[in-house]
Amino acid sequence: AIPPEVRQAIDLAMKKPAATKGRYEALEVAAKDWVAATPVAAFEWAMNSPTEDKFRHDLMITVANLWVRKDVTGMAAYITSRPKADGWGWLAGSWAGHDPAAASAWALKPMPFGVLG
Repeated sequence: AIPPEVRQAIDLAMKKPAATKGRYEALEVAAKDWVAATPVAAFEWAMNSPTEDKFRHDLMITVANLWVRKDVTGMAAYITSRPKADGWGWLAGSWAGHDPAAASAWALKPMPFGVLG
């Protein structure tokens, strides 16, 4: 579950205009420690958050970017182990923005059969 103080900070950040530097900065401040401590919980909460899609997008970008910067190997391992393929785009986009060469090399490696299905 999301800590109440993190939820409150995220709710305040979400009141800023969508897809703006101000919102991303506020979300990053709100979620940084939570993502660092419990990245899987933060990712799953963001993926399933009850906000509108346009707001969830900004939250997912923030959580994925924070996780990639802290532990890209851990994020990749988790995403490839999930039963759903809906996290791959967040991993690829965040990783490519952080380290394009490494993300491309990973994306070109053969994936285990059934990993996307």
